[in-house]
Amino acid sequence: MIGIGHSKGGLAAVYLASAGWYGFNEVRYAPNFDAGIALSPDCSLQATGLMQGTFQHFLSILGEKDDYTAPAPCIDLFQRTRAQGRNGEFHVIKGANHGFSTGPDRYDSQIVTLNGCADDPVVFTTSGAKGVSMKGRKEVAVSDVFKVCGRKGAHVGGSHEAIGDVLNLAGGWLKARGW
Repeated sequence: MIGIGHSKGGLAAVYLASAGWYGFNEVRYAPNFDAGIALSPDCSLQATGLMQGTFQHFLSILGEKDDYTAPAPCIDLFQRTRAQGRNGEFHVIKGANHGFSTGPDRYDSQIVTLNGCADDPVVFTTSGAKGVSMKGRKEVAVSDVFKVCGRKGAHVGGSHEAIGDVLNLAGGWLKARGW
């Protein structure tokens, strides 16, 4: 089974491939994923055990200038995953925004993001409980996530000229693994 998604779908792919997410949500069944691909996921909110468990191979492709779903928390997550001996990889597309445009885009002041926690991701250990920020160690209740992490405004759109690079990277990665 392969899980693939972009943005919120990318975050879903990260969660689906993580035994920690199933435990967090008190779900007993955790499918065994062969591979997952997350394009521009938001890793600002995490669960204990994220990226531990159900996948054999995982790839995340991030935009360097993505201010909708900042790449830094995902880079940190995948570096920790690699340090634990897991097959998590990431690639950063230079100059790309959330939609993998490297050219002119537009700033939308109404887009709501979780970038307020991009530099200090929040980790939840059990559903309904308070999360703890990774660096600041401050507690954040589920009900307060948007008060603490929520921000408005991000760059979106554009000509998406880096999409070809993203598709080639993902396709080559899958092909190298036998798909």
